[in-house]
Amino acid sequence: MTHLRSAYGLGAAVLVLLGLAAAPAGAEPSDPWVRAWGLNSAGQLGNGSTLDQQTPSAVSGLSRDDVRELATGGGSNDRNNAVALLQDGTGQSWGGNNKGQLGDGSTVKRTTPVPVPALTGVSSLAGGYALSFAVLDDQSVLAWGDNASGQLGDGTTTASSSPVVALPPGSGTGRVPALLPWKSSYAY
Repeated sequence: MTHLRSAYGLGAAVLVLLGLAAAPAGAEPSDPWVRAWGLNSAGQLGNGSTLDQQTPSAVSGLSRDDVRELATGGGSNDRNNAVALLQDGTGQSWGGNNKGQLGDGSTVKRTTPVPVPALTGVSSLAGGYALSFAVLDDQSVLAWGDNASGQLGDGTTTASSSPVVALPPGSGTGRVPALLPWKSSYAY
């Protein structure tokens, strides 16, 4: 089964994944693409643009068959982003990146999906207020992005544009829930 997770603050952006909704009007029934529409000020729709979309448009390069799970994060226009867990256990992200929430080692906004280099063996994702999380198959938790309140769990208050370890392997963690804007983190 595939999942879509959304965090507070993403505005009108909506992502459709893996046949959980009907294909958009005019699309072929075999249309393979993950679709997104709505607010797009930070490129969070992943279609190569920052123009808002009133109708569903394809997320560049992401087919429904390739994606196991999507998570979104937000807070304000420059913090809106999305991250995809691919079937092979790797991740890609796009959108706002002012706090490094895309995990690609930069703070550059991306309007199309880019790989998150450190992500392999991912079992679950979550997004939050300008940050993202991944639970790995070994039950460790990685976090990246805003850390003003220590929400990455790495013992600092320094933002990170690359994943850092929040919980070590064998922690027993299976999920990190989508986070609301009060800058706290949870794992279970």
